[in-house]
Amino acid sequence: MKDINWLKLFWELFKTIAPSIVAWYLAVRTAAKRSEKDKKEAREQLKIAKDYNAEVQNKAYKLQFCLRELENREQLYEKALSDTNVVSECIRRYFNSNGSSGSIMASAGELINQLHLIMPSIGTTESLVSAVRPSEVVTFEESLNHLNYYGKKIEKSMNYLAHTKIQEGLLGRKQVNENFNDEDMRNFFDQLLNMRGLILKLIYIVLNEMG
Repeated sequence: MKDINWLKLFWELFKTIAPSIVAWYLAVRTAAKRSEKDKKEAREQLKIAKDYNAEVQNKAYKLQFCLRELENREQLYEKALSDTNVVSECIRRYFNSNGSSGSIMASAGELINQLHLIMPSIGTTESLVSAVRPSEVVTFEESLNHLNYYGKKIEKSMNYLAHTKIQEGLLGRKQVNENFNDEDMRNFFDQLLNMRGLILKLIYIVLNEMG
C-alpha cells in the first residue's frame, strides 16, 4: 500500500469545505447586520409612531377644550338673545296696557346680569377664535366693536329700567320711552346674533377637525 499524501488530502478537503465555511460565515454576518438594521429601523418607526400619537393626542385635547369653551360662549349669547327678546316683549306689552312695570324691571335686570357674564369672556373668546381659525379674528373684532357700541347704550338703558322705580300711568310711560330705544335694542340684538353665528361657525369647524 502506497503512502498516503496527507498534505494533498488535506488540501483537497480544504478546497471542498472552505467555500461552505466562508459562505456560512458571510451569511451569518449579513444576517447579523440585517437584524441590527431592522432593529434600528423598528426603533425609529416606534419613535415616529410615539411622537405622532402624542401629537394626535395633544391636538385632540386642544380641540375638546376649544369645543367645550365655544359651547359655553354660545350658551351665553343664546341666553342674552332670549333676555333681549323678553325685555322688548315686556315693554311692548306695557305700552299696550297688558304688561307691568314690574316685568320690565325684572327682565331688564336679567339682561344686565347676562351682559355681565358675557363681557369678562370677550378676551378668552378672542383667544379661542385665534386658535381655531385665525383668519376670523378680524371678523370677530369688527363684530365686537359693534357689539360694544350698542351694548353700552343698552347697558345704560337696562340699568335705569332695572333699578329705577317706574311710576304709574303717563309718567311711567314717559320714563320708559325716554330710557329705552327700540332701534338700539334691535341693533344690539343683531350684533349678539352675529357673535353667536361666528361662534357656531367655529364649533362646526372644530367638530369637522375632530372627525
